Formats: sequence, structure tokens, C-alpha cells
Amino acid sequence: MPSYFVDSQGAYCYIKQSTSYWDKEIKKSRSKQICIGKIDKETGHITLYPEFIESSTINSITIKGQIIDIHSQHNYLKSINDKYRESIRKGLAKHDDINGDYIESDNRLFEPLTYCPIEIHSFKNFGGSYFIKQIAEQINLLDILKEVFPKKWQFILNIVFFLLLENKKMSHCEYFVKNFYSLPNLSMKSQRISDFLDHIKLQERDKFYKKWINILQEDEFIALDITSISSESEYLEEVAFGHNKENNKLKQFNLCMLFGEKSYMPMYQTIYHGSLNDNITLKNTIIEFSGIIGHYNFKLVMDRGFYSKENVEYLLSKKGLKFIVGVPFTTNYAKKLVDSVYDSINNMNNYIKTSTNGDNIKGMRCYINFENQNLILPDTDEDTNFNKQNLLSVYVYFNVNKKMRESNLFCKKLADIKKEILNNQKININHKHLVKQFLDIKYSDDQSSIVNININQKKVDEHLKYCGYSVLLSNDDLDASKLYITYVKKDVVEKSFHNYKTYIGLDRPYIHGNKRLLNKSFIMQICQIIYCRIHKIMQEKDLYDKFSVPKLLSILNELKSFSIKDNEFIRPITALQRMIYKKFDIMLPKVDKNNKIIF
Repeated sequence: MPSYFVDSQGAYCYIKQSTSYWDKEIKKSRSKQICIGKIDKETGHITLYPEFIESSTINSITIKGQIIDIHSQHNYLKSINDKYRESIRKGLAKHDDINGDYIESDNRLFEPLTYCPIEIHSFKNFGGSYFIKQIAEQINLLDILKEVFPKKWQFILNIVFFLLLENKKMSHCEYFVKNFYSLPNLSMKSQRISDFLDHIKLQERDKFYKKWINILQEDEFIALDITSISSESEYLEEVAFGHNKENNKLKQFNLCMLFGEKSYMPMYQTIYHGSLNDNITLKNTIIEFSGIIGHYNFKLVMDRGFYSKENVEYLLSKKGLKFIVGVPFTTNYAKKLVDSVYDSINNMNNYIKTSTNGDNIKGMRCYINFENQNLILPDTDEDTNFNKQNLLSVYVYFNVNKKMRESNLFCKKLADIKKEILNNQKININHKHLVKQFLDIKYSDDQSSIVNININQKKVDEHLKYCGYSVLLSNDDLDASKLYITYVKKDVVEKSFHNYKTYIGLDRPYIHGNKRLLNKSFIMQICQIIYCRIHKIMQEKDLYDKFSVPKLLSILNELKSFSIKDNEFIRPITALQRMIYKKFDIMLPKVDKNNKIIF
């Protein structure tokens, strides 16, 4: 089989075909090379010579990683021949038998047919970027981008295409726009992207969020959560050492996100210093969010990392603000509540039917005077009339399956720590709090070695008593079942953080300057909005049985486009691609009457 390579000479790179053969005289393998076309270095246009196209027996060749469809070029060449022959028949041109040229009646020269070059653009991945743009239009995201960023929206959308379809470093974006169908006439060099990230203004971001939130306004709880993101950059003011789930030794910043539970869409995000914990950031996030939407009439759901007495008092001070927050067992009333309902919560009247994991869950609604933390239990409610005006609802839940999981994991962890200490004769810094609380260590007389370790069974039993239980606090009037279902839906934020780090590329970003970090994360949230829309429809249409979101985009991206001179074409659409477009209610891509792709 012949091979193809590019030989750079002057303004052009010449495409050459090399065919190996056996030379009987010298008894060695040799190669025969012929020139079959050229590439313009300035424009990147590929020209294949007609004599090669007409004589070729193969369907395509690969040049510098780009597939060129020879069959399409042969059809175009035939159309040119037919056009010239028709010109001769009508007397508009005549044939010069000596030179092999066609001469038009106004003496303008046609190129000889046998040497007429066909200039083409190489094939581009088309289906993925077309799909993403249609999704953005469906949810009115594209209209908002055009309104807020009239001169920047195309550049932003090209970066969105790149992040969702490639998930690589920004330095690869220039290569991406050359090989993927994207918005035209935009240089996406790495330096230009960096400069662009310096020119998105705070006012523009806030205006975008305000318009986007207005579209999503529903009577829904907004899940609020925060995650740490490690970075190797030394040029960010917000990065600092702090606790992170990866337990790495890198500096980090904290990404805080608000997420609609019904719409399943990101609403707002902000970035905090890496050393701050969750409950410190709550007040500032609420101030920012309410400043954008202009009021406090919204509902928040948060995990126990945001709980503190000061935070609850602040939440209660904002008229119209409803909240649900997890209560840690470091608070006295959480343990007191569990102790009080320990025997009664397993009553079948407290059973909660959920669709999550099929777990056996029981729940009760009680009340608490938050000022003095006096509890009012259901049985007291039946016997005594009390004023609920100054009381908050406090809910206790017991998950049988969760108790077994947590108990087994805890006991296994203690046993592993004990074994590790005996073997290595030292205590891991990450386990010091557990060692101090649950293990009694006996040292040798000279304190040089560990003689024995006993597990404090009394403290272990006390800890295991609260496994499987959770306590929630709220100022909303919901029964135990509805509130529990609302609370567990906050996991959408955790999944969103996973998407950020896994599929969209906000993982250990190396970027210069806080402004660029804020604007890059802003563009990534636009990616996340589109990703969440795709995810929601895939769940509704049971598409996860067939493929994941990245696999779906990959299948669509196999649909290619190409152009010949000023005409654009789309390759045949497969049955699987048609099915995906139909499930998402997206029109099949097509070409208009001017042979331009409708994008």
C-alpha cells in the first residue's frame, strides 16, 4: 500500500505518494514518489490534483492526521468538466486543441481540464459542536450570551465546544478549532485566550447570572455546597493550604456553587480563599446571591458543614429566606434528640418511602426553641398546646442500611489503625483524633516502644449508637417525608463538582491571576449548564443504558463536515446519530440553498 507524506518547499507543502517496490537488479527495496497535491501554508487549504483523483482506486487518504474523501472530490471534478463542456455546447467557450485550454468568448482563459486543481478544506468534526449549540439555544442560554456578551459570545462558545468535546489544556484550543466545526474567523491561540480571560468584567458576569436565574425561577430549593480544588499555580491570591478530600499537599481554592434541585441547573458560583471552611463562607455567598437577584425570597438546602449557631441566627434574620441544614452530632441537642426517639422512631408510622437505594428509612418531625435549645417531641405535642411561632422544625432520621455500613466501616478502620500502629510503632497524623478518642495505648517503661493497644469499647459503643442517624434543622413547614426527599437531592451539587473535575477540566488548574481564574471558572459553569441539560434528558429518556455523556458526544462528533471552494457539505448521518438528535428534539443538521451549513 502506498503511503503519503508532506514535503515543505517555499509557500507550499507538497503532498507526495510513496510506493515501495522490489528492485531486482540491486536486490533491494526502493520507493517511487509522485506529487499528488499541495497545502497552502498560509491558509491551510489542500489542493489535490485531478489526475490523482481520477485514477485513484481508494476512497480516502490521511494527511497530517486529517482525512480527505477522494470520492467527494471526484464528483466535484466531474461537475466542473460537465460545466465546461456545457459552455462549449452553448458557444460560450471554445476548445484550443493545441494547448488543451478552454477559451471563453471574452478571451478569458479557463485552466486546462487535465490540470485543474480542486481546493478543499479538510474534513472537520461537526456533529458534537452542532449538538452543543442547539442545546444552548433550547434553554435560552445562547440568547443570554448574545445579549450580555455581544462581541464576545462567539469566542466563549468556541471555548465551551473545546472544553466539552476535548477536555484538554487551553493550549490545545487552536488545534481544536482547525479540526472541529466552530464559530468562524476566530483565532484561538493560547495567548489570545489568556488575554480574553482578562477582559470579562464582573458586571458582565453578574448580568449573566441575573438573566439566567430569572429563566430558572421556580418554587424550588437551591442546594448550596463547596469543594476544594487543588492548584499548582503560584500566581493566585486565593490559593492557600487547607483540608481537602484528596489529602494532597498542594495549595487550594474553594469553589462554592448554588444549584436548582428541580431544574437541575447551576445557578451561581463564587470562589473563596483556600483556608476558609464551609460555615464561614455561607454569609458572604448569601449576600452575593441576594444582591444579584434583589431579594432574600429563596430556599437553601445545605449539609452539616455549614451549620453553626451564628449561621442559623443569620439565616433566621433574613425575612423570606427558608433553609434546611444538617446538624452535626457535636451539638448537644442532636444527640439528645436521638436519645429521646431511640425506641419510638422504628414505628412503621414513621416509615419514609424513597427511591434512593431502597434503604429502610424512618423519620420524625419535632420542634426546638433555638434560643434555649429546648426540644418538644411528638408525644408532648399530643398532650400540650404550644405556640410554634418561635420554634424551628428539627427532624431526626434513621437509616437501617446506613447504620450497618457506617458501623462496619468504623470498626474496620479502628482495627486497621491498631494494626498499623503496632507494626510501624508510630501514629499517622491523619488518625490522631481517632487514636485519642478510641484507643488506649500502653508504652514501654522508657516510652521507646508500644507494648499494647486496647480499644475503648465504651466509647466505641457510644459512637456506634448514632451511626445511621441524621438530624436536620429547618424553618420551613414540611413533613418529615418531603423534607428528607428534598435534602437528599442536594447530591446534585456533589455530582456537579465531580463533572467539573472529571469532564470539564477544572482540576489542578495552572493559571496566572485571580481574574483569569474567576473568568475561566465562569466559562466552565456555562459548560456545566449545558452538561446538566444533557444529563437530565439522558435520565428522562433512559439513554444511560446505552452510553455516558462523553460517549454520546463522541458518537455525535463522528459526523463530519467538509467544504469545497465556497460550498459546505455534511457527511451521511448514521441511525444512532439520528436517534440521539430525535431524543433531544434537535433538528437534523442540513445545508441551505447557498450550500452553507445551517449552524
